[in-house]
Amino acid sequence: MKVIDVLLNQIEVGERRRTDYGDIGALAQGMKRVGLLEPIIVDRNDKKGYRLVAGERRLKAAQMLKWHTIPANLREHLSDTQLRDIELEENENRKPLTQRERERTFASSKGLVESAKKAGEVLAHSGPKSAGKHGRPAQPTSTRAIAGALGTSRQSIERAEQHIATAEQFPFMQGSQWRQSDVLRVRERLEEIKPEAREQTIAILGAAKVLDPELAVALVENIGAKKSAERQELFDLSQSDDPRKVSLALTRAAEKPPMPDPRLGILHNVLQHLNAAIKPFPSDPLTPKLIEIRHQIQAVQAAVKEVSYDAQRDKQKASVQ
Repeated sequence: MKVIDVLLNQIEVGERRRTDYGDIGALAQGMKRVGLLEPIIVDRNDKKGYRLVAGERRLKAAQMLKWHTIPANLREHLSDTQLRDIELEENENRKPLTQRERERTFASSKGLVESAKKAGEVLAHSGPKSAGKHGRPAQPTSTRAIAGALGTSRQSIERAEQHIATAEQFPFMQGSQWRQSDVLRVRERLEEIKPEAREQTIAILGAAKVLDPELAVALVENIGAKKSAERQELFDLSQSDDPRKVSLALTRAAEKPPMPDPRLGILHNVLQHLNAAIKPFPSDPLTPKLIEIRHQIQAVQAAVKEVSYDAQRDKQKASVQ
C-alpha cells in the first residue's frame, strides 16, 4: 500500500455507514496545526479516479480547509466486502462510534494511540518553549490538546490505552470477536476484586487460550467471589503442566461440570464397536477372543477413571474425614 497525493475533486465518496460525523471543524483545526498524520484510504474507481475506502471525516476537514490534494493510501482491486471491512476496522482518529457503528478492535485502539503519540510529538516540537531559567521545553502536550488536534475526545484516547494494556496482558482478547467494550468490562471486573485476589484471578484467566467475552466476565466474577482456599486450588490447577488440570481450573471457575478425561470417550467408543462385532456372532470361533479383548479394555477404562483428577481428589477428602 503506497501513499500518494490525490486531488480532492477526483475522490468519489459513495454510500457510507457513518451518519454522525461529529465536530469536523475541530478536526480541521487539528489538521491545520499538525497536518494529516494518518492518510485516508482510497482505491481506483471505474472513472479513472478514486473511491474513498476510509477517512471521510478527514476528507471533509480537508475540504473545509480548501486543500487541493490530500495524502492517501492507495489500495488496488478491492471487492465491496473488503471495502466495507476496511471502513469498519480502519485505524483512524475519530469521535466515538455511533450506536449503528461497530466498536473498536484491538488494532483500531492501537492505531488511535499511535497516532496520538505522533500528534503529541508534533505539537511538542511546534509549540512555544518554556521561558524557564534553564531554557527547558514546556511541559509535555496534554491529552486534551492532542485529542483536539485529532478531532477526538480525551476519553477516547484514554479508553484506547486501557484497551491495549488489558489486551496485551491477555492475548486472546486481541481476537476480532473482542471489542473495546468487552475488554474494558473485564478490566472493570478485575478492579472490583480485592487486591489479594486479583493477582490469582489474573493468573487463572491468563491460562485460557481462547475465551468468549461473556465467559471471561463470568470467570472473573466467579473467581473473585470464591473463598481463599477455593481460589488457591483453582490457581494451582491453572499453573499445572497437565492441560487436563488447566481445563479443569477453567471449567470450575466458570462453574460448569468438569470435562471428562478424553480417553474415557475413546474407550467407550471402542467398547461399543466391540459389542457390535460380538453380538451378531455368538457361535463364531473368534467371539471368545473378542470378549477377552473387551474385558481388557474395560479394565483399562476403570484404571483411567481411577487416576482421574476428580477421583484422586475424592480419595483425599475421604482420607481427611
